[in-house]
Amino acid sequence: MIEVKCDNCGKTCLKYKYNLKYKRHFCNKSCYSQFSRIGYKCHYCKKSFEKVVSNYYKNKRHFCSCKCHSLFGKEILPKEEQPAYRNGGMSEQEKKKRIKARCALNHAVRDKRLKKLPCEICNDKKSEGHHHNYNKALKVTWLCKKCHWQEHKMKIIASLNLNEIIKTYQNKLKELK
Repeated sequence: MIEVKCDNCGKTCLKYKYNLKYKRHFCNKSCYSQFSRIGYKCHYCKKSFEKVVSNYYKNKRHFCSCKCHSLFGKEILPKEEQPAYRNGGMSEQEKKKRIKARCALNHAVRDKRLKKLPCEICNDKKSEGHHHNYNKALKVTWLCKKCHWQEHKMKIIASLNLNEIIKTYQNKLKELK
């Protein structure tokens, strides 16, 4: 065993030779957890607290609790950044119509009134129904998960008004200059 210096507290501790390949050395788990934490403020309540460095870089906003996260989403987060927001969001009626159409499709497949076909784009046998019109619950295009996701992604891109976005960014750039 070889003596090494703890990167957190500075104490010397014994490590096996094969552990020397690591850049950082700690005398125990508490030193490791203290060393790898970063301090920041909650985006909602502005309270200071610490979080593991690896978790810090995963999100652009940080919250001290689920309650703060929820309140931030309801009160402060712009409507355009809400996860459910697409072209003004969905009404409760629209959500219910979608659920009803999905249930009708699943029941038809379960009761063998409708046969599940392979993906119409890549012929993958694991497919799911894509509704173009939720009023016609059993009229679907069969797509695999990847192709289904691409279909929705293209729909979102098509719905965006790119000229508006470009003008907004140009105005922001002018303000910065």
